[in-house]
Amino acid sequence: MAALWWKFNSGEAGTHLVRVKDAGLASQEVWLDGIHVDAPPGTMTFTGPAATLLELQQSDAGWILLVDGTVAEVYDPGMGLVETPAVAWWRFTLQGMGTHHLRVTNIGSSSQQVFLDGAPMDAPEGTMTFTGPGASLLELQKRDGVWVVVVDGVVVHQHNPNVDPTDPLHVWNFSLPATGLHQLRVAHIGRAGQEVFVDNVQLPAPEGTTTFTGPGACLLELQQHGDQWTLLVDGVAVEVGSNDDVATPGAEAHWTFLAPHTGTAHQMRVANIGRKCQEVFIDGTPVPAPEGTTMFTGPGGALLELRLRGHAWALFVDGM
Repeated sequence: MAALWWKFNSGEAGTHLVRVKDAGLASQEVWLDGIHVDAPPGTMTFTGPAATLLELQQSDAGWILLVDGTVAEVYDPGMGLVETPAVAWWRFTLQGMGTHHLRVTNIGSSSQQVFLDGAPMDAPEGTMTFTGPGASLLELQKRDGVWVVVVDGVVVHQHNPNVDPTDPLHVWNFSLPATGLHQLRVAHIGRAGQEVFVDNVQLPAPEGTTTFTGPGACLLELQQHGDQWTLLVDGVAVEVGSNDDVATPGAEAHWTFLAPHTGTAHQMRVANIGRKCQEVFIDGTPVPAPEGTTMFTGPGGALLELRLRGHAWALFVDGM
């Protein structure tokens, strides 16, 4: 059965999207704003943003969604208004191949131009897929009213190259009764180039967006008081964390790299990166790495260094 989509507005909580696959069947799955919702077979009612009541009903014309008793608008993710800037930028990283930049002007129009790492690509009107570095697949798609690029199946949101790199990263850790520990990270908060991540998953969040649907359909709201920002989770304030808490509890990072002196490929895995109980493995072998240790001697005497860049950790091999 094809997936069903609806769009609705819940006042101050903004506009939201509901996607349902295999409605009414044992394999039913429900997503709210891209986040999977617990919906075992037979579940037809859910709590939405700002405590709205969402209810699936089957009518003569098919399935409908009721939001607080009102029929929601059917939504086509491939149609509708899409924010199309004159120039769109993306930044993405490929394992073992570093960071790359994609720039598209007049996206989707007859005058569309595509540049990868500054080099023009063949992209006539209507071309939405390209071959990237290392034969990676790059695809331009419309998602939730904005253009994104999908890199080998991973969604990458637009990047503003003119943001201030000295802007602080805001981090909050919070817990929900049904889903446990979570983390919200916001870069360039309240400014052009704002980036929002929940449990390492980026959310669409253009400048000015301060409310989001979080795990378990909770309402996340950012409020500014003077120079300070506060996170409210379902109306309850959460204490701000620090940049030292940038890794989600239990999170792991993986890299594949070539040892410069031997030319052989190796793998590095780090659990609880930058935190207490940090664990480092090279090719499956544990490496002594007490909390705060970010430099290691790798295969062939290579210098391995973990560096925090913005909101993510990066591995440098002999400074590269």
